[in-house]
Amino acid sequence: MTMAIKVETEEGIILCLKSEWLKLSPGDEIIIIGERGEEVGKVLPYPEMPITTQFRQRKVLKEIKRKMTENDRERREENLKRENEIFETCLKKIKEENILIKLITADCSFDGKIVTLYFTAKERMDFRDLVRDIASFFNVKVEMRQISVREEAKRISGCGSCGRPFCCTTFIKEFEPTTITMAKEQGLSLDPDRVSGPCGRILCCIGYEYQTYEEMSKKLPPKGSRVTMGKVSGKVVGINPLRQTVTLDLGDGQKTDVPITNLEVKLD
Repeated sequence: MTMAIKVETEEGIILCLKSEWLKLSPGDEIIIIGERGEEVGKVLPYPEMPITTQFRQRKVLKEIKRKMTENDRERREENLKRENEIFETCLKKIKEENILIKLITADCSFDGKIVTLYFTAKERMDFRDLVRDIASFFNVKVEMRQISVREEAKRISGCGSCGRPFCCTTFIKEFEPTTITMAKEQGLSLDPDRVSGPCGRILCCIGYEYQTYEEMSKKLPPKGSRVTMGKVSGKVVGINPLRQTVTLDLGDGQKTDVPITNLEVKLD
């Protein structure tokens, strides 16, 4: 059976077709064939995956060309220096021409023929002169790519409030929508500073367990309802979906947590 392995690239974690003639180990640096030609990747210590029809139809598998050579490493270092030079030059021209965009990163293709400039902007701008100047000065093809604030955080990277690297930098390939409602239904703080990431949007991790909370909440009586459990009767003022318990207000300031397992719940 044909297998695939997970590889880390600048764009995130991807799947590559396992080479039958090339012996690879976790941590090996390799050259793969990506959307812009040759790209650098690193083999990750994950189990191999059988290739399904779904993978083939989505065309998500990349081809491994070779292990990195010393020449490849030298080229990578040259590209990093070239990216920094292009980035600084572009910043100066943006300031000189008063172009209202925020330049995020400059990314050279492995062969050095294409440079992609990632930026954010509040409104549509004309930067044709900028592209022409950069392309002429460095003798490269220039691509301008506008990105969102979430994609900006992904490219810059950093650590979240949890102390770990950004999820978007390490493993998220496509952003799923997250809302303040998700935080509310999980009983999390609604303070924007607590539930927002450095990008200013609702934390991506808010959505990881939302579906579980949503499903388990269906088994509980809603807040505000009056219930009777045996000899215990009161108003539901809180729920804990994971523990499958409800907090009852018994009156006179008394509250108690009651599990619903094997108990009959009657809504008044």
